[in-house]
Amino acid sequence: MSKQKWAIASKSFNAKPAMEFIVTEPIGLLEFLLLKLANKSRNSVKSLLTHGEVSVDGKRITQYNTPLREGQKIRINQSIIREKRQKNALDIIYEDSDIIVVNKPAGLLTIASDKEKEATAYHLLTDYVRQKKPENRIFVVHRLDRDTSGVLMVAKNEKIKLALQDNWTELVSDRGYMAIVEGQLEEKSGRIHSWLKETKTLLMYSSHHAGDGLEAITDYQVLKSH
Repeated sequence: MSKQKWAIASKSFNAKPAMEFIVTEPIGLLEFLLLKLANKSRNSVKSLLTHGEVSVDGKRITQYNTPLREGQKIRINQSIIREKRQKNALDIIYEDSDIIVVNKPAGLLTIASDKEKEATAYHLLTDYVRQKKPENRIFVVHRLDRDTSGVLMVAKNEKIKLALQDNWTELVSDRGYMAIVEGQLEEKSGRIHSWLKETKTLLMYSSHHAGDGLEAITDYQVLKSH
């Protein structure tokens, strides 16, 4: 068993060039960014604002509810994102001859999609095992969403991967998440029953129409509110 910190080292994942847009009608800044960056989650877009990546007419803006007017120029500079990705690290919680268990940070994809070709936990761990032996591989057992941090398990061979996946519901009988949400929930605890769907741009959204997507049942409890 080993526990260590393994970080992205010399390998560099280049940031995309800055993007510029012209506002064509009155709209809120966050709504505008969500429309233009359709392949990013709401949290990822807010992170751009938090880290000062967005400017309006040359002035850096961090308030997501800033109103925009027709003719204004919006610039998104992603250089800071590149610096953060290079500093991303994976805490290896447990490792043996069959599996590696890590703590995946928020903002890091588990594995690349057709639309995303950036740093992923899969790439980082592949580089890690190949430092010991070039032909080593890893096999993804399950996934965590980009904006979710938590425990992620990968296998070192396909036989173990299939064995874990075949018995996954017995091994993981309950999944718990902690989240920060906007607004106030009417009830301090309850159940949300909905159906999850994914758009062509890989945005996940919740539908309340029965059968319209993958059924999802979430029991929640409010821990703290402001």
